[in-house]
Amino acid sequence: MLADSRVHLGLTLDLPADFEPEETEEETAALGRMLAGLHVGSVVEPRASEGEPSGAKGLQTVIGALTVIVSGTKESLGTVLDAIRSWVSLSASRSVVVEIDGDRLEVTGVTVQEMSRLIDLFIERHARELEG
Repeated sequence: MLADSRVHLGLTLDLPADFEPEETEEETAALGRMLAGLHVGSVVEPRASEGEPSGAKGLQTVIGALTVIVSGTKESLGTVLDAIRSWVSLSASRSVVVEIDGDRLEVTGVTVQEMSRLIDLFIERHARELEG
């Protein structure tokens, strides 16, 4: 494993359509705090770069999105994905799309066994990036 091996996970929260932007921001922040507490990488809020009006003072945070930079091992990636699965399981109306280099995994309220199998396959596909 390389000392600086890192994988960037793009997370997009899929929440009920009737959620207000503030509710989506709160849910996004709650997930971000939980993932930051795992201490397996860093969590950042992506910034909008397209469509910004000229003269805008700063880039706006993309509502309902996070980037998790996982450093270390396949186990670290598994820890993050297990935490996302646990967070999703708290409410039937939640799901999170996880993306690594265009490969997407939708973490939804499917059974624990089904989601565990999908997560294991996703981790195996990206283990080389972490270990190599």
